[in-house]
Amino acid sequence: MRASHSALLLLLAVPTLALCAGTADFSGMTADYDVDVCVLGGGPSGTAAAIAAARNGVDTLLVEQYGFLGGMGTAASVNVFMDYRFSGGIFREILHELDKLEARRGSVFDANIMRVALDNLVQDAGVKVLFHTRGVTCTIAPGRSWQGKQRQTISSLLIHNKSGLQKVRAKVFIDCTGDADLAAWAGAPFEIGRKEDGETQPMTMIFRMGGCTFKGGSIMKFPGMEDYWASYAFNPNPGEISLNMTRIQGYSGINGEDLTAATIEGRKAVMEAVEALRKNVPGFQDAYLLAMPAQIGVRETRRVMGATLLTGEQLINPGRIYSHRKDVVARNQYNVDIHDPKGTKAQIVRLKQPYEIPYRCLLPKGVDNLLIAGRPISADHVAHSSLRIQPTCYALGQAAGTAAALAVANETGPWEVGQPNDPTKGQALLRELQAVLIRQGQDLGATRARELGLYPEWRRWQLKYRLEAYPLKRAFKDVPDDHPAHEAVQALAGMGVLRGLSPDHYGADDPASIAVSAVVIGRCMAVLPSSRAPLYDKVPLPDRLKGKWWSSAIAECAAYGILDLNQLPGIEPEDYITEQDLRRYLERAFPQAAPLPPVPTELLKGDTVTRASLAYLAWAAARTWEP
Repeated sequence: MRASHSALLLLLAVPTLALCAGTADFSGMTADYDVDVCVLGGGPSGTAAAIAAARNGVDTLLVEQYGFLGGMGTAASVNVFMDYRFSGGIFREILHELDKLEARRGSVFDANIMRVALDNLVQDAGVKVLFHTRGVTCTIAPGRSWQGKQRQTISSLLIHNKSGLQKVRAKVFIDCTGDADLAAWAGAPFEIGRKEDGETQPMTMIFRMGGCTFKGGSIMKFPGMEDYWASYAFNPNPGEISLNMTRIQGYSGINGEDLTAATIEGRKAVMEAVEALRKNVPGFQDAYLLAMPAQIGVRETRRVMGATLLTGEQLINPGRIYSHRKDVVARNQYNVDIHDPKGTKAQIVRLKQPYEIPYRCLLPKGVDNLLIAGRPISADHVAHSSLRIQPTCYALGQAAGTAAALAVANETGPWEVGQPNDPTKGQALLRELQAVLIRQGQDLGATRARELGLYPEWRRWQLKYRLEAYPLKRAFKDVPDDHPAHEAVQALAGMGVLRGLSPDHYGADDPASIAVSAVVIGRCMAVLPSSRAPLYDKVPLPDRLKGKWWSSAIAECAAYGILDLNQLPGIEPEDYITEQDLRRYLERAFPQAAPLPPVPTELLKGDTVTRASLAYLAWAAARTWEP
């Protein structure tokens, strides 16, 4: 009886509307919102898109189903930023906001305080936000033609909240739902899952525990935990830990009944994992379940087919063709990371170089005034597994919001903003889009920055970002504020290049070995802005040099010609390095750097290069390097 009554109420509420995707007729409704840009979905991409559009001078509406922004980062408690070396711009501001609120510990953030941080940024930008509001469907009409093909345009979006059904009109819509809902309603083509069987990556129910004294290391090594796949992050709040230990397989993230079943199964799996942790893992005996997320974590649903397709092959073996894109709007180097849809393992492929994401991946085929941002952009199953991380979604959102604002300001559409292969279309606006992104701190790579005449600004932003993004100041007692190497040690330690011998002791006066020097040089090259040629294959090492903590750094330095290949058979990495050799290695690693300065006498200990001297010279080379 209750189900029939609910159905009757729905029919009474909307008696004249046919709510079929893409065919709804609610033309008789007066528009409740008439804006320049409407962003559907307030996750990482949607938040950044709305901020970018509003800051670029257009009236912007952001529609979000929950009562907070952040998407998977807040709703599903995925409170860890994966690889964020190439995400500046608005993402950098989010890091700043979290730091001001003391809600970040490196790449881990407080998911509750993140909601406040994002509120602050969207309000400061002048975005109109509608919480507790879902998209329902859209109306479509004939749009602009492109190369002889007629495209459709979204004339309005139907949304629903406690006010009832409402109508939104916009010049440009941005689909940031994470599932390409609006694109699907508008009739854009899409794919789901892997090619062979359409299966998607499993869902996960991340949970948070308090009262934990676990010291770290592998959880799976303890008896009774062998059947679990477990990753975790220590939260900014003492004693709190976030855990990813559940794999919910065989469900669709765009099916209501599947999501319901997956959520129930996920909560059961969390309770089982909590019990196993308390029983089997030291440090969890007195820990307690602190929180489960508002929604289950969904890794993959629809992927829209766009003006071009980003493929896994392009990421893994880019060659010359795919290394530099004329319409690049974001970069990334996170691993290909595919959780087996049916098994318990993950396929991990470490990428050899950063890849560039083209603007055309944000343009859905057949729809005129729609941009896609976030994980559903035009990519295959393999490429999607890399670009789906939050920092990259923030970068894609900023690009989409900026492009939408440019389209509105120039009274044109998103397709006309950027078509790099058609000299009659989009060249000026595409260059303007990229220039705006670079000036706002986004990383489009040295090559495109040079082509736009913005290389100095790009480099300044990237170096500044790398210093600010990793603000883990180390209180090393042996490197006080007045120490000659203080700036160098703090800068490089903050970026993860240097590590102390203990939390409060750097080991400034200890001698530096060849191995430590190779590791520091390798890390400098990894985190600083670079147009260095990709390293495809590291040099094979003699057996005696394999399996050490410094082995990959020695191989990398040899591959780049920093270490002489003919030295490898006889090299002793644990030997102390001479100042002459260190200078030679740094000059090879950073050939366009300013001449290295003399080492301050306070840092010299006879002929020995100290760890303080190493930091001083490495920072002098790295910060003045012009790749």
